[in-house]
Amino acid sequence: TQLDIQDGYHPLLRKPVKNSICLHERSALITGSNMAGKTTFIKMLGINIIFGRTLGFCLASKATLPNSSVMASIRNEHSVESGKSNYFAELEAIRSFIVNAESGECKIFLIDELFNGTNTVERLAIARAVLESISTSALVLATTHDVELQADLISGYDQFYFQEDPNIEGYFDWQIRPGIAKNRNAIQLLAREGFPKEI
Repeated sequence: TQLDIQDGYHPLLRKPVKNSICLHERSALITGSNMAGKTTFIKMLGINIIFGRTLGFCLASKATLPNSSVMASIRNEHSVESGKSNYFAELEAIRSFIVNAESGECKIFLIDELFNGTNTVERLAIARAVLESISTSALVLATTHDVELQADLISGYDQFYFQEDPNIEGYFDWQIRPGIAKNRNAIQLLAREGFPKEI
């Protein structure tokens, strides 16, 4: 399975930043700072794959796309009406991903912040096992704040990250970079938003 999108951009952004990725028989794990662009990036890839496969065009300068539908788990919400927690709803979605990957029904999966609704120890163990499992049969584009997964998934996943740049206005350039993320920004964002220094 090959995915190559060059200078791709999201159709709903007024001033989109173009990004590129090329994957050949490997999945992608995307880490990095809060608000730096991880979720928007995988949404852009999904939109362009769907546009390319259904309408014959992409919002990109060049694209090579797998012949597959796309399944996504992005920003799952808790449903009071269904009585299902965010975690349980995600469990159901990810179980269907595993089934569809194993059967070959779908070859592309977008997963944003896998199992972020549960505790760290179990989340890391489950996320590692699930991402390894799906990537044996399909192409996975996964975002995470769990930098520990970078080393755990190195054999099947190319590593990418987004980061902030304090030298530019707005702090973010929204550019994807190859490699492993080293910076974090959650506490810095508290300071920028005026939280008391003792916090």
